[in-house]
Amino acid sequence: MGLGLLWAILIVKKGFMNYILVIIVSYFAKIIRLLSKVLKKGSGTSLPGLIVETKLPFLVKYWNNKYEKVIFITGTNGKTTVRSLLNRIYLEAGNKTVTNIGGANIMRGIASSLLFDLDIFGKVKSKILILEVEEATLPKLTKYLKPDQLILTNIFRDQLDAYGEIDQTLDYFIESINNSNPQIIINADDDKLLNILDWNQKNVIGFSVDSKDKPGFEKSEVSSFQIEKLFTATNLEFSNFQTSFDIYSATDKLFEVNDFNLSGVFNVYNLLAVFSSLPQNFNKKHIQKSIAEFNPVFGRGEVISLKKNHRMFLVKNPAGFDQVLDLINTNCSSKKVNLVIAINDKIADGRDVSWLWDVNLEKFIRNQKLGNIITAGSRGLDMLVRMKYAGAEINQKNNFKNINELGSFLDSTQDDYIILATYTAMREIRDELSIYTNLPDITDKGN
Repeated sequence: MGLGLLWAILIVKKGFMNYILVIIVSYFAKIIRLLSKVLKKGSGTSLPGLIVETKLPFLVKYWNNKYEKVIFITGTNGKTTVRSLLNRIYLEAGNKTVTNIGGANIMRGIASSLLFDLDIFGKVKSKILILEVEEATLPKLTKYLKPDQLILTNIFRDQLDAYGEIDQTLDYFIESINNSNPQIIINADDDKLLNILDWNQKNVIGFSVDSKDKPGFEKSEVSSFQIEKLFTATNLEFSNFQTSFDIYSATDKLFEVNDFNLSGVFNVYNLLAVFSSLPQNFNKKHIQKSIAEFNPVFGRGEVISLKKNHRMFLVKNPAGFDQVLDLINTNCSSKKVNLVIAINDKIADGRDVSWLWDVNLEKFIRNQKLGNIITAGSRGLDMLVRMKYAGAEINQKNNFKNINELGSFLDSTQDDYIILATYTAMREIRDELSIYTNLPDITDKGN
């Protein structure tokens, strides 16, 4: 009896100490953010999260059972778009949400988002927590914070120097599911992803696209896993970088999507993931309004208006690059397309750019009329060589070594361009173009 009481006291004491630590770090976070705004030195959101990530990761446990619903989104492609649209829908329905602003999806960014959602007494201010989580961060996070729902968008080969082999990423997913036992929302067309599920796995919802234009998912044995609840998109139509389709469950038509401002099959999957995640009784008016007003997330089909309208797409791996090329061809097959392709090899992009040779540029060049081709970034010349070997007519003078010069060119040109860029190149180009036009700040806008 005495030992039991002592154990209970120690547990209470430990919980109280964690509470005090959380309060101290959250006050520190608020002070740092305020000083950053006053001094105009960054956003002040990284340092507090970094402290939690490196010194106090166990504090993340504090946020368990604090929200009505906790949703994690992970996968190779689509995390940011799914999170942004899902967050938009919950806000539209009157729910106060917290999300990792700007897509800061590693532990420090997530920890900062959690810290800034606390009031002065350490109480969360929001009702729903919606986080996109980088794949390798997922098992670290689920060790402490348990999601009610885990959305798995897809699994593709990504930056080898960042993630290693694809099986390692799948192991991250398996470990995370075992850590937290969430409801799973999963891409039912991706057999390699489905194969991580146990035959007796319960509480799984799937989404699928009925179209000949499905992406080529990673080769795997066909999964025998049976999903009891499946949402399917059919009757896909693409025009002027917009998408229309219908969503079915079994034989019943549930929802009609018209002129969604994101095009491409991959965005059909993204919207399906969102729809599959929502409660069955969710008010469809909120969904419809959110979809109608939703614009592309930064660098995901974002339109940048200068003298002409330029459209920007993030490309970070072969699968995503191929999907964007297919999207361009679907929407622009009858006209010439001018391209800017900006490739960097910084840590966030991946040092190894050999993946460019796995992109099916040959198919794209055969099927698409091309105008001017410009390359940029630290590996712009590598991209120019890749385009040459794919069969494009290139000019070495069209490689911009300086992003400032590229920005000036895009501001003054009388032609519209489609910009394809790796992550850091996308941010550099946006920063440069913000000199010429107002662009939403990635962090403050919460895209």
